[in-house]
Amino acid sequence: MTKSWNAWLGEMRKAPVIALVEHIRKRMIKAITERRQSCLKWPTDVPAFINKKLNIMLKFGRNYHVIPTSDALYEVETGQESYIVNLDEHTCSCGLWQIRGLPCKYEMPCIAHIRATYKKYVALCFLKDAYLRCYAGIIHPLADKSKWPHVEADEILPPIVQRPPGRPKTVEEWRLMNHQHIEEGSKYVVHTIGVLVTI
Repeated sequence: MTKSWNAWLGEMRKAPVIALVEHIRKRMIKAITERRQSCLKWPTDVPAFINKKLNIMLKFGRNYHVIPTSDALYEVETGQESYIVNLDEHTCSCGLWQIRGLPCKYEMPCIAHIRATYKKYVALCFLKDAYLRCYAGIIHPLADKSKWPHVEADEILPPIVQRPPGRPKTVEEWRLMNHQHIEEGSKYVVHTIGVLVTI
Protein backbone atom coordinates (compact mmCIF):
# COMPACT_ATOMS: atom_id res chain seq x y z
CA MET A 1 0.00 0.00 0.00
CA THR A 2 2.88 2.37 0.81
CA LYS A 3 4.46 1.78 -2.61
CA SER A 4 1.14 2.40 -4.32
CA TRP A 5 0.63 5.61 -2.35
CA ASN A 6 4.14 6.87 -3.15
CA ALA A 7 3.68 6.04 -6.83
CA TRP A 8 0.37 7.94 -6.83
CA LEU A 9 2.04 11.02 -5.31
CA GLY A 10 5.08 10.84 -7.57
CA GLU A 11 7.68 13.55 -7.04
CA MET A 12 5.18 15.59 -5.00
CA ARG A 13 5.82 13.36 -1.97
CA LYS A 14 9.03 15.37 -1.49
CA ALA A 15 7.16 18.69 -1.58
CA PRO A 16 6.37 20.85 1.48
CA VAL A 17 3.27 19.88 3.45
CA ILE A 18 0.97 22.61 2.10
CA ALA A 19 1.93 21.90 -1.51
CA LEU A 20 1.53 18.15 -0.90
CA VAL A 21 -1.95 18.53 0.61
CA GLU A 22 -2.99 20.82 -2.24
CA HIS A 23 -1.77 18.24 -4.77
CA ILE A 24 -3.75 15.48 -3.02
CA ARG A 25 -6.87 17.68 -2.91
CA LYS A 26 -6.77 18.34 -6.66
CA ARG A 27 -6.10 14.69 -7.48
CA MET A 28 -9.06 13.61 -5.33
CA ILE A 29 -11.36 16.18 -6.96
CA LYS A 30 -10.40 14.85 -10.38
CA ALA A 31 -10.82 11.18 -9.37
CA ILE A 32 -14.24 11.68 -7.75
CA THR A 33 -15.57 13.71 -10.68
CA GLU A 34 -14.31 11.25 -13.31
CA ARG A 35 -15.77 8.23 -11.51
CA ARG A 36 -19.14 9.91 -10.99
CA GLN A 37 -19.35 10.94 -14.66
CA SER A 38 -18.22 7.49 -15.77
CA CYS A 39 -20.98 5.86 -13.72
CA LEU A 40 -23.63 8.10 -15.26
CA LYS A 41 -22.68 6.71 -18.68
CA TRP A 42 -23.29 3.08 -17.71
CA PRO A 43 -25.79 1.56 -20.17
CA THR A 44 -27.21 -0.73 -17.45
CA ASP A 45 -27.82 -0.61 -13.71
CA VAL A 46 -24.68 -2.64 -12.97
CA PRO A 47 -21.07 -2.02 -14.07
CA ALA A 48 -19.66 -3.69 -17.16
CA PHE A 49 -17.55 -6.22 -15.25
CA ILE A 50 -20.64 -7.42 -13.35
CA ASN A 51 -22.58 -7.76 -16.61
CA LYS A 52 -19.72 -9.81 -18.01
CA LYS A 53 -19.77 -12.16 -15.01
CA LEU A 54 -23.55 -12.59 -15.21
CA ASN A 55 -23.37 -13.41 -18.92
CA ILE A 56 -20.69 -16.01 -18.23
CA MET A 57 -22.86 -17.59 -15.52
CA LEU A 58 -25.85 -17.60 -17.87
CA LYS A 59 -23.77 -19.29 -20.56
CA PHE A 60 -22.70 -22.01 -18.11
CA GLY A 61 -26.28 -22.56 -16.97
CA ARG A 62 -27.93 -22.89 -20.37
CA ASN A 63 -27.50 -26.65 -20.45
CA TYR A 64 -28.90 -27.18 -16.95
CA HIS A 65 -32.42 -28.51 -16.40
CA VAL A 66 -34.62 -26.25 -14.26
CA ILE A 67 -37.46 -27.83 -12.27
CA PRO A 68 -39.76 -25.22 -10.66
CA THR A 69 -41.46 -26.40 -7.47
CA SER A 70 -43.01 -22.98 -6.69
CA ASP A 71 -42.74 -19.40 -7.90
CA ALA A 72 -39.44 -18.95 -6.06
CA LEU A 73 -38.12 -22.45 -5.32
CA TYR A 74 -36.30 -24.44 -7.98
CA GLU A 75 -34.27 -27.58 -8.40
CA VAL A 76 -31.46 -27.32 -10.93
CA GLU A 77 -30.04 -30.51 -12.42
CA THR A 78 -26.61 -30.45 -14.06
CA GLY A 79 -26.65 -34.08 -15.21
CA GLN A 80 -24.45 -35.23 -12.35
CA GLU A 81 -25.65 -33.13 -9.40
CA SER A 82 -28.68 -31.12 -8.38
CA TYR A 83 -28.93 -27.82 -6.49
CA ILE A 84 -31.73 -26.02 -4.68
CA VAL A 85 -32.33 -22.37 -5.56
CA ASN A 86 -34.58 -19.96 -3.65
CA LEU A 87 -35.05 -16.72 -5.58
CA ASP A 88 -36.97 -14.97 -2.79
CA GLU A 89 -34.25 -15.58 -0.20
CA HIS A 90 -31.37 -15.19 -2.69
CA THR A 91 -29.86 -18.52 -1.70
CA CYS A 92 -28.42 -21.52 -3.47
CA SER A 93 -27.27 -24.80 -1.98
CA CYS A 94 -23.84 -24.28 -3.61
CA GLY A 95 -23.35 -21.25 -1.31
CA LEU A 96 -21.79 -18.93 -3.89
CA TRP A 97 -24.77 -16.60 -4.16
CA GLN A 98 -24.71 -15.93 -0.42
CA ILE A 99 -20.95 -15.27 -0.44
CA ARG A 100 -20.54 -13.14 -3.57
CA GLY A 101 -23.87 -11.36 -3.76
CA LEU A 102 -24.14 -12.32 -7.44
CA PRO A 103 -26.28 -15.07 -8.98
CA CYS A 104 -24.19 -18.10 -9.88
CA LYS A 105 -24.60 -20.49 -12.81
CA TYR A 106 -27.43 -22.33 -11.03
CA GLU A 107 -29.55 -19.23 -10.33
CA MET A 108 -29.14 -17.64 -13.75
CA PRO A 109 -31.20 -20.24 -15.64
CA CYS A 110 -33.91 -19.92 -12.97
CA ILE A 111 -33.99 -16.14 -13.42
CA ALA A 112 -34.12 -16.59 -17.19
CA HIS A 113 -36.93 -19.14 -16.75
CA ILE A 114 -39.22 -16.53 -15.17
CA ARG A 115 -37.96 -13.78 -17.54
CA ALA A 116 -36.96 -11.54 -14.64
CA THR A 117 -34.32 -8.80 -14.65
CA TYR A 118 -30.97 -9.67 -13.09
CA LYS A 119 -30.89 -6.36 -11.18
CA LYS A 120 -33.38 -7.71 -8.65
CA TYR A 121 -31.05 -10.56 -7.68
CA VAL A 122 -27.74 -8.67 -7.50
CA ALA A 123 -26.50 -7.37 -4.14
CA LEU A 124 -27.26 -3.67 -3.63
CA CYS A 125 -23.56 -2.79 -3.36
CA PHE A 126 -23.09 -3.64 -7.06
CA LEU A 127 -25.85 -1.37 -8.35
CA LYS A 128 -25.43 1.97 -10.05
CA ASP A 129 -27.28 3.80 -7.27
CA ALA A 130 -24.81 2.54 -4.65
CA TYR A 131 -21.84 3.57 -6.80
CA LEU A 132 -23.27 7.06 -7.29
CA ARG A 133 -23.84 7.44 -3.55
CA CYS A 134 -20.15 6.66 -2.95
CA TYR A 135 -19.16 9.61 -5.13
CA ALA A 136 -22.06 11.94 -4.35
CA GLY A 137 -19.98 14.10 -2.01
CA ILE A 138 -17.79 16.89 -3.34
CA ILE A 139 -14.55 18.54 -2.28
CA HIS A 140 -15.23 22.27 -2.30
CA PRO A 141 -12.96 24.52 -4.38
CA LEU A 142 -10.51 26.88 -2.69
CA ALA A 143 -9.56 30.39 -3.69
CA ASP A 144 -5.93 31.40 -4.16
CA LYS A 145 -3.86 31.63 -0.99
CA SER A 146 -3.67 35.40 -1.39
CA LYS A 147 -7.48 35.55 -1.04
CA TRP A 148 -7.62 33.59 2.23
CA PRO A 149 -8.99 35.56 5.22
CA HIS A 150 -6.36 36.73 7.67
CA VAL A 151 -6.45 34.96 11.02
CA GLU A 152 -4.86 36.46 14.13
CA ALA A 153 -2.78 33.67 15.60
CA ASP A 154 0.78 32.74 16.42
CA GLU A 155 2.86 31.97 13.36
CA ILE A 156 3.83 28.31 13.12
CA LEU A 157 7.47 27.95 12.18
CA PRO A 158 9.32 24.83 11.05
CA PRO A 159 11.42 23.06 13.68
CA ILE A 160 14.98 24.28 14.17
CA VAL A 161 17.42 21.86 12.61
CA GLN A 162 20.46 21.41 14.82
CA ARG A 163 23.67 19.97 13.49
CA PRO A 164 24.72 16.96 15.56
CA PRO A 165 27.96 17.29 17.52
CA GLY A 166 31.16 16.00 15.99
CA ARG A 167 32.74 16.16 12.60
CA PRO A 168 30.68 14.99 9.59
CA LYS A 169 31.64 11.51 8.52
CA THR A 170 33.28 11.03 5.13
CA VAL A 171 32.04 8.57 2.52
CA GLU A 172 34.85 6.16 3.36
CA GLU A 173 34.00 6.25 7.07
CA TRP A 174 30.35 5.59 6.24
CA ARG A 175 31.33 2.56 4.18
CA LEU A 176 33.48 1.18 6.97
CA MET A 177 30.67 1.67 9.51
CA ASN A 178 28.28 -0.24 7.25
CA HIS A 179 30.86 -2.93 6.35
CA GLN A 180 30.56 -2.02 2.72
CA HIS A 181 33.48 -2.34 0.32
CA ILE A 182 34.26 -2.65 -3.36
CA GLU A 183 36.39 -5.63 -4.24
CA GLU A 184 39.33 -4.86 -6.48
CA GLY A 185 38.72 -6.15 -10.00
CA SER A 186 35.13 -7.09 -9.15
CA LYS A 187 32.02 -5.81 -10.85
CA TYR A 188 29.90 -6.11 -7.71
CA VAL A 189 29.37 -3.98 -4.65
CA VAL A 190 29.31 -6.44 -1.75
CA HIS A 191 27.23 -5.82 1.36
CA THR A 192 27.40 -7.81 4.56
CA ILE A 193 23.68 -8.50 4.30
CA GLY A 194 24.45 -10.60 1.24
CA VAL A 195 22.86 -8.48 -1.47
CA LEU A 196 24.88 -8.16 -4.68
CA VAL A 197 24.28 -5.02 -6.70
CA THR A 198 25.84 -4.71 -10.16
CA ILE A 199 27.70 -1.47 -10.80
